[in-house]
Amino acid sequence: MATAESNSPSPKKLRSKAGLSCANSISTILPAICIICKKKEIFVTMKQKRVREKLSKAQTLHCGLLRRAAETKGDEDILLHIRVKDCVAIEVRYHFSCYRNYTRFLSRPQEKSNVEKGQSARQPYVTSYEHFCKEVILERIVQGKEVLRMTRLTQMFHNYVTKYEAADASSYRSVKI
Repeated sequence: MATAESNSPSPKKLRSKAGLSCANSISTILPAICIICKKKEIFVTMKQKRVREKLSKAQTLHCGLLRRAAETKGDEDILLHIRVKDCVAIEVRYHFSCYRNYTRFLSRPQEKSNVEKGQSARQPYVTSYEHFCKEVILERIVQGKEVLRMTRLTQMFHNYVTKYEAADASSYRSVKI
């Protein structure tokens, strides 16, 4: 009988690695890494020196702007951990600079595109500009082939603004004409 037992293979035991969670045991506390950049430590420049930035823990139940920013961006990687959970209890951690960069778009109004900026800059003088282009640029310069200096054109435009808009255009530069 001793020979029969020695020929059968012995059952192998699997070793689990320390620190990794198994499928059967689900950890309710997140690891000590930044939920945004997935790094333990980063270096930031403060007062011309590189300084290690420490991880901050979430102080509110819903992580405030972080959850709203993740929902707006559709970032499922972050939402997977914080969507319906108590962020203080699961110890959500992040670097302050990562948090600030990730949620910046919520606290600052979005800038307009260059086309909208250009239109909003000229809006107060739209009617004056149309009359100026029609009467001076088209009739005198293009059709009449008259040569005028930019200082003279700027003065003429200021006169059109006071005539049609009843406004002061002295701050309007010749580059915009």
